[in-house]
Amino acid sequence: MSQSPDQLVQVVFRSQPAEHLDDSRVQTLAADWGARHLDLNLSGLLIRFQTTMFVGVIEGPCAAAMARLETISSDSALDGLVVLREARISRRRFDTWRFQDLRTADGDAVLRLIGGLFAQKLSRELHKTT
Repeated sequence: MSQSPDQLVQVVFRSQPAEHLDDSRVQTLAADWGARHLDLNLSGLLIRFQTTMFVGVIEGPCAAAMARLETISSDSALDGLVVLREARISRRRFDTWRFQDLRTADGDAVLRLIGGLFAQKLSRELHKTT
């Protein structure tokens, strides 16, 4: 994507947690990402569906967002990061960085399926509004 470093971009991605990623590490990861994203003037969200999938959105200046995505993609806590959508935006949809952990006590397979569908729907819906 060839854009000025200050152009706002939005990146929607999904990833799987690495096998060794436990709940404590997820909470630490979420807190670290939150602090780092605020430092870099990035907003968005990260949702964990059960223990099998992350769906995220990063918004902010192109240079910072792309550098951060590169860092996230090489994080040993994640496997198989896939960018679902990358686009220029005129305004942010998120005012800060948020983390949400969605799961059921019994590891509901339906919630895992919903995670995949949510990632696709989020990507399409955000595309309609930019």
